[in-house]
Amino acid sequence: MAEIKAIIFDLGRVLIGIDNARGLTGWIQKNTAFSLEQLMHDDFFLSFNRGEITPEDFWKIGCCKLSADFSYSEFCSLWCEFFFPQDGMEELVSKLQQHHHLGLLSDTDPLHWGHIKRKFPWIARTFLNPCLSFEIGECKPAVKCFETAVDSVGVPAENCLFIDDLEKNIHGAINSGLQAIQFSSPANLAEELKKRGITL
Repeated sequence: MAEIKAIIFDLGRVLIGIDNARGLTGWIQKNTAFSLEQLMHDDFFLSFNRGEITPEDFWKIGCCKLSADFSYSEFCSLWCEFFFPQDGMEELVSKLQQHHHLGLLSDTDPLHWGHIKRKFPWIARTFLNPCLSFEIGECKPAVKCFETAVDSVGVPAENCLFIDDLEKNIHGAINSGLQAIQFSSPANLAEELKKRGITL
């Protein structure tokens, strides 16, 4: 196994937590027949994550699909309400930063990213060259996402370790030549890093 010189993180459910019972996703579950699975695979959601529509378009289409009458500011606030701190991850990342290049690869949109930078400023300070789906124009596990992330850390793919909570993205990373760990908790990640010779 090649030496790990760079570690590339996913964002949601890895660096920060997501609670789908809160915010707009919580409202959807309580007030509509629209399932979260439908939402995550709907063209308007995927198009927003790929940067193909504006936040204003996302608001208009979303209200139409959900039969809702939120103002733009209400919609944006609700859309960003489900993030919370992932205990231990800021400290873990800070330790890793001392000896490794760090990268960020996330399927996200401009509303979420703007909110995350404000609410979790350590992420913006740590990841200076983030690779975000709405800027890349693709979502994981597209090869272009992993190629962009590898380029962002300036290290060959075989020396990059990718960390994500979704199995399909782990397979995508491995197929693109990276090493990968499927995230389940900060404690489990620390153990998996230790197995690869990375001490914290």
